[in-house]
Amino acid sequence: MMPEKKRKVEKYEQAEDNEEARKQPKVIPHLKNQEQRLIVVLEGANLEVIKVGERFELLNCDDHLKQMKKHGKDPAHARPDITHQCLLMLFDSPLNRAGLLQMSVRAADSSVKLMKIIKNPVSDHLPIGCKKLTMSFHAEKTVHPRELVPASGEPVVLVIGAMAHGSVDVDYTEDTFSISDYPLSGALACSKICTAFEEKWGIL
Repeated sequence: MMPEKKRKVEKYEQAEDNEEARKQPKVIPHLKNQEQRLIVVLEGANLEVIKVGERFELLNCDDHLKQMKKHGKDPAHARPDITHQCLLMLFDSPLNRAGLLQMSVRAADSSVKLMKIIKNPVSDHLPIGCKKLTMSFHAEKTVHPRELVPASGEPVVLVIGAMAHGSVDVDYTEDTFSISDYPLSGALACSKICTAFEEKWGIL
């Protein structure tokens, strides 16, 4: 009786495992260098660390206004919340969950990439020959986000500003586009772009 009961338990557990596997969302296997994906670079992120007492904190205009006035810093340049909002949107997108999104964050006035330390230039760490574009409200050309999706299934790099004011100024992109007739927050720009890629690539 015991061996038969054990076999029934094992069969039941295997059925549960199969059912769980069917419920798991589809995830694309590890992507090769030239395979289809969107690479988002958040440029100019306000991510400065300061020492407060015995601990280090991320400089922000809400908690450290006194320190900023003391050192003559502009509160508009202490907005780590912008990067946080962009990352929340990107990480939670179906595009990311499908394994077709990569992210990079570059701090303002710094060569340090806080999620991973790399050597400059940034272009050395991007797929060879892929299209690299900057997003800016001040661009001369305005396009629908879907027009930025490559038709050939190749990787594409989109650079988005993660600052409160100003424009992205980088030397490793080929062209600059706006995706709206109105100024957009970094998080909203990320949302519109991810939605466009999801629609074109059939990700629900």
